[in-house]
Amino acid sequence: MKHISQIIKCLNLDSLAAGIGRWQFIPQKGSKEDGAQIDLIIDRFDKCMNVCEIKFSNEQYRINKNDAKNLANKLNVFELKTRTQKQLFLTLITTMGIKKNIWSEDLVDSEVTLSDLFM
Repeated sequence: MKHISQIIKCLNLDSLAAGIGRWQFIPQKGSKEDGAQIDLIIDRFDKCMNVCEIKFSNEQYRINKNDAKNLANKLNVFELKTRTQKQLFLTLITTMGIKKNIWSEDLVDSEVTLSDLFM
């Protein structure tokens, strides 16, 4: 949250960002529902949201099949539980960037790296 203004600037959302927050859904004990936690949400004036996942890695972050399933689940649970009609864009905020692969290409709409925050 300390760098939210830099994140918004890196994503070119200066004039679109309406609000920021975090979100979490914890299913009731014994429920078969999936839980989900979102690190950062940037709500926008254009009926869209950037759903941000923040990951630390000493090298480029690699999304594997399980990560992809988890990220897709977070988006699905968020849409279902909030009943949002806004379009969701998945943004990864990482230390060293994302290693491109089939899962990152399918899921990730934008990324912000540590170097982007301190340009």
